[in-house]
Amino acid sequence: MCILIELAEPLVEIVKKHTNFYASLTPGARGTSLKNCLDALITKYGVDIFERELSNDYEKFLSALVNSRVRIMHIKREQNRRCRRSENRMVLYRCPILV
Repeated sequence: MCILIELAEPLVEIVKKHTNFYASLTPGARGTSLKNCLDALITKYGVDIFERELSNDYEKFLSALVNSRVRIMHIKREQNRRCRRSENRMVLYRCPILV
């Protein structure tokens, strides 16, 4: 799930470039929000995968995904600090999603 969250905006850009989908979306700094990018990807390509989430409180689910990105970024920043302090070049981290 964390991969979808981190790659939602670049995926929308790639799909937009190579297809006629997402012409109105402009991901990136102050463009289309992460929430809208996730919504576009899930409703286009993830209906079967996210069937339960779509039929329940979908807005709450999208908000949880967006909030998870903030936590993921904090984990990555903290891992980078540890990496510099310990001179360890490879750090594995978990991306939990809390819904």
